Amino acid sequence: MSDGDLKILAEDIIDYCNAEEAVYVALRLRIEKLFGGSPLKATTTGSPKLSFDASKIQWKKAEGGKGPFEIAEKKANTGNADYAALEQFLENAGGRVSSEGYFIWQFPKKDAIGKKLKK
Repeated sequence: MSDGDLKILAEDIIDYCNAEEAVYVALRLRIEKLFGGSPLKATTTGSPKLSFDASKIQWKKAEGGKGPFEIAEKKANTGNADYAALEQFLENAGGRVSSEGYFIWQFPKKDAIGKKLKK
């Protein structure tokens, strides 16, 4: 298998995972709507709309194994209501979500949140 074939295969797998995530989020939103609501609001693309101002969170640039991303550390955002709302948002979404052009996730120790612009 050539490098070009591997790249195409990797892109296909990423597309598949994105589709799976979109279905998961849409189903979760429907279930939560049926059983009492949620802070998540569906948009026309099936991606949840953030119910807070993420720009008020202190983000810093970082580099990971999959390229550049931004990180918001809990200790740097102590007392920030928007950071607390984002934590709750992620908790309700299972720890990660794609929304408003970003992939957003909570780190396993719950001491930071990452976001990466989707390509």
